[in-house]
Amino acid sequence: MDIMTRFVIAVILCLVNLLPASAQPDTEVYLLDLQYLRGKYVVSNPISVSLKNPGYDNQPSFSKDSQFLYYVATRDGQTDIVVANVYTKTRKWLSDTPEGGEYSPNLSPDKQFISAVQLENSGRQLLWRYSADSEQENILIPDAKIGYYAWVNPNMLVGFVLGEPNTLEVFDVSSGTKKKITENVGRSIHLIPKSSQVSYISKQEEEWNIMSLNPKTGKTKPITCSLTGSEDMAWTPQKHILMGKEGKLYVKNPKKDEQWKEITSFAKFGFTGVTRLAVSPDGTKLAVVVSE
Repeated sequence: MDIMTRFVIAVILCLVNLLPASAQPDTEVYLLDLQYLRGKYVVSNPISVSLKNPGYDNQPSFSKDSQFLYYVATRDGQTDIVVANVYTKTRKWLSDTPEGGEYSPNLSPDKQFISAVQLENSGRQLLWRYSADSEQENILIPDAKIGYYAWVNPNMLVGFVLGEPNTLEVFDVSSGTKKKITENVGRSIHLIPKSSQVSYISKQEEEWNIMSLNPKTGKTKPITCSLTGSEDMAWTPQKHILMGKEGKLYVKNPKKDEQWKEITSFAKFGFTGVTRLAVSPDGTKLAVVVSE
């Protein structure tokens, strides 16, 4: 290897090391109308909630009254929490973290605070509590690197904990206790409508399975097979499961359907690379994350 070749390789390695370790893709959050008519779902009227904000706009979740949509967006090189009014289409920033950024925002079940994962520049990643009406904040779970989670009640949540391997764990926020449930799970964790059960995606087999968890007993059982190759899902009030794949939206009633059924192709809206989904508790709105 000559001197010039060695020099070029060294320069390339230096440039690679200067790239952000966790560079996020450019994504956009859209809100669509969702209807369930005569046994079929209809989606329409896509509106950009994140207003074509450049950078990473992602991880939408609805408030329990379906009036607000929480998500994260890039601002000044960091990721902060935004809340949008579903009906007036107005929005405002809820956080302004000087170091790092927030991810996976959710309104607590008692509506007293916003929870979100804070990723610091040092690499520390913890679940924090943000007051809904002030700048006060504190750590909710001090000893677990939580990536994704779902609230069961004001004192209990189920979290995806990063590690080798990733684990699914139940946390009691009031007592500070935790219990490991299983390993090799996906990022999509949800409270099943009209229940105290939580769904998650098990990746322990070649064919992924959507599972249910009783957080109090730790017992799990299969619900149905995941849509092949898809990781993101959402529940409708009818307890049907929505998943996306290759620009299309699918649905499955786990109690009666053997196969996934196509609802629509997002191509007609000009969407590509649809990933995360969220359905409003009243079933009238669908939030989707689209690659820009």
